[in-house]
Amino acid sequence: KTQMASTNNQSETFAAGQCVFIDVTAESQASLDKGQITITKEADAPGDAVNVKKGPPLFVKAALASLAISILFYVMVFIYLGVSSNQTGYTQNLEIAVVNLDDGIIGKAFVAFARSLQAGNGLPTFNVLSSTSYDDARNRVADAVSWGAVVVQPNAWNNLVAAFQTTDNTFVTSSAIQFIYDESRFPTVVASRVSGPVRALITAFCQNISASIVNKMGSDPSTSASVSAAAVSAPRLLSQPVWFTENNLHPATVQVATFGLTVGMILLVVFTWSSWMATYGMTTPATPPATLEEARALFLARFVVITWITFCISLSFTFIWQALGANFPSAAAWVSFWLVHWLNMVNYGMTFAAATHILTFQKAPAAILFMIIFNGVGAFNELSLANPFYQWGWAMPMAHAVMASRTIIFNGRDQVHNLSHIVAHFSHLFFHYSSVSVFQNSPPLPIR
Repeated sequence: KTQMASTNNQSETFAAGQCVFIDVTAESQASLDKGQITITKEADAPGDAVNVKKGPPLFVKAALASLAISILFYVMVFIYLGVSSNQTGYTQNLEIAVVNLDDGIIGKAFVAFARSLQAGNGLPTFNVLSSTSYDDARNRVADAVSWGAVVVQPNAWNNLVAAFQTTDNTFVTSSAIQFIYDESRFPTVVASRVSGPVRALITAFCQNISASIVNKMGSDPSTSASVSAAAVSAPRLLSQPVWFTENNLHPATVQVATFGLTVGMILLVVFTWSSWMATYGMTTPATPPATLEEARALFLARFVVITWITFCISLSFTFIWQALGANFPSAAAWVSFWLVHWLNMVNYGMTFAAATHILTFQKAPAAILFMIIFNGVGAFNELSLANPFYQWGWAMPMAHAVMASRTIIFNGRDQVHNLSHIVAHFSHLFFHYSSVSVFQNSPPLPIR
């Protein structure tokens, strides 16, 4: 119990824990200055209980914090690594188009070979098309409809027979089949799941059919003489009469594939986050804005600062790409690449601002780590090779920034066009802006 006494010898007793408000007038202020207003505490009566709430000991807090951080780390790593945990089981989602333009033995044999291959077991799906044009097959790869295409060229069998009959040593045996793929679509996936396995399959087919053709023609009286003549004047026809060529539409350099599409994207997020922290610290006033107008002015100042910083960083990033050997097809492509990443960084900045406003500056980093992990799921992993659970990764801005980068740099024609990139970015801006209103029940302004 607490007793308050004033200069006029009046006193009043208050219960423990009760809030006491003293109206300090001019007279009482003078008494307070002289020390004549005092607050005393009486001795506790027998049986009185005084409840004092104390927090857990420091070591308990540290243990709980460590446990929470460990769980958070486990969840984030599990989410990120889980997307690529069973790529072999989903390789069948990758399509390889098969186009047969040959009416002879080679074309029919390859179609039968492709249909005998069962999807799965680490192999893509071979889809035999009824297309009658090489350009159709090439465009399917360029437009990211198919991951690759195998084309048996027109008159492949007739040309080979004519070469044997004339013992033409200049005949190009590799003209029979062409394998088309686009490394720029996803360099690591194309190398490990498309170009490597399909190349091995075509090689095995060519070796088998070459041996079969030579044996058959050598044992046939009508063609045995041609085989004997070819052994003298055109030995290449006997060693490998059927072979193939490769057409990589857009080869990806190591620097661009490694730095630009992985490390570079991560650095953009890190620099945006550090820029936002610096901007937040520099523009935070000593006292919170008292009016909506002041809050709007603070919001505008922060927006201008973060926009200018990301402008400079994204411009520098584009110059770095060019210095590493990225071949921009045109000046417009260079500008498009820079604008895509500037818009991407502004989106990150708005994301961090929304998280800071909703969770406060001290709690925001944990949520921002989740945002970075979620963005990385779609950006650095091919979701066609992931569990259907991870398909939400297509909605992440970083995934669209990576796809846009490949499309611009390698002059490819991705299914996800520039409009989709822009819509994805601005939909996230709208989402973060609306989230602030919902959680705060106040104007969505980062005023904390």
